[in-house]
Amino acid sequence: LPTLVVTGGSSGAVHINEVVAQTSSAILERGIQVLHISGKGKAAAVKEILEKSGVSLQRYHVIEYLANMEKAYTLADLVITRAGAGMVAEISALGIPAVFVPLPIGNGEQALNAQDVVNSGGALLVSNADFTGEWLQAQALPLFTAHKLPAMAAAARAVAPLDGAAVLAQRIVEIIG
Repeated sequence: LPTLVVTGGSSGAVHINEVVAQTSSAILERGIQVLHISGKGKAAAVKEILEKSGVSLQRYHVIEYLANMEKAYTLADLVITRAGAGMVAEISALGIPAVFVPLPIGNGEQALNAQDVVNSGGALLVSNADFTGEWLQAQALPLFTAHKLPAMAAAARAVAPLDGAAVLAQRIVEIIG
């Protein structure tokens, strides 16, 4: 099944958790399964929202923390996450399409972290305030059925090539001859 991975990092992101959990029925109705990494101490709140919605946890998996994120990345067709520099770099280099919801505090650096991959078409960017269930259903979920995820994956991967050191070394050799 297509897989949506949701994470707010090790601390979690309460707003992301709430919006995705509240939209769980619409997500599951589209045949998408969810791996929701809620953050330490936040799984119970997510599960409570799911229970109130009558959502089965058969295709919606909630865990607090995952030490081996590469396992989640292997499954992910789309990731909904904050836009910390490490997260943006990791998922872009792996060619995983994303919805970035920058942390609403600070000086806007998280939005800037994501800008190159968003400009390339490899990700969507939505402010924390605008990230709602309606937005998720109108903007992110259609990516699964519109067959846009492969093109987004290629665009993300192109922004963060894995051979950057080799390319730089080759250019230095070309310059100094």
